[in-house]
Amino acid sequence: MAFSLRELRELEQRRISDEQTARRDVEAAKVAAAEAAEQRKLDTAATQLRAEREERYRIEAARAEAARQERLALEAHETAERARHQAMLDAERMREELDLRRIEASKKRPKWMVVVTALASVATVVLVWFTIQAMNQSDRSAEATRVAEAKSEAAIQARKDSDGELAGLQAQVAQLDGKVSRAVADMVAAEGDVARRKAKRALDEANEQKAATQRAIAKATAERDRVIRNTKVLISKDCAENALSKACLSSK
Repeated sequence: MAFSLRELRELEQRRISDEQTARRDVEAAKVAAAEAAEQRKLDTAATQLRAEREERYRIEAARAEAARQERLALEAHETAERARHQAMLDAERMREELDLRRIEASKKRPKWMVVVTALASVATVVLVWFTIQAMNQSDRSAEATRVAEAKSEAAIQARKDSDGELAGLQAQVAQLDGKVSRAVADMVAAEGDVARRKAKRALDEANEQKAATQRAIAKATAERDRVIRNTKVLISKDCAENALSKACLSSK
């Protein structure tokens, strides 16, 4: 089928226009890929900086909390010991008083013996009650320490899980960067409209996957930050005194 000169000119102009459009698409894809890679580097650096800053804050807060918990436990223990000691003193004093009253009662009428016995029974009950209360207070202090330690371990495990998830997502982004680079190279090497459209679809798909993964990273990072902010972490006495101790390093 013969073409007129005008039709041939239009075909040539269309071909040139398509090639120019394809070149612009390739250049735009290269620029977008470079910008995305640079932005990912900036985001990664910012994330690491924020994580380091929050980790330092968490450790300082944990040390302060550990010191407070230790102080409270010590105060509770001292209070319980004082109460127990006082109960023992009261019991000893009451026993001596009862011995004196028994001696006096033995010299008087028999009804005083009944009164002394009743007082001794009441005093025994009161002293037993005070002793039990002192022991219960010590038990409550120990239980509070155990609960705080359990919460601390749960917070550390949650942070480790979040770190693992973020590491996996960042590895996916690195793989997708390679996929984007290959798609850009395919667009550059593509010949013909069909091949260029196929390469562009592959590039768009890779960019969308990368964007979705970066959104997942942002979400996981926000969740990790929320857990760190809202969880009080209790560290051991050894870790509070020496950040390089085995107990402290094993919790990181």
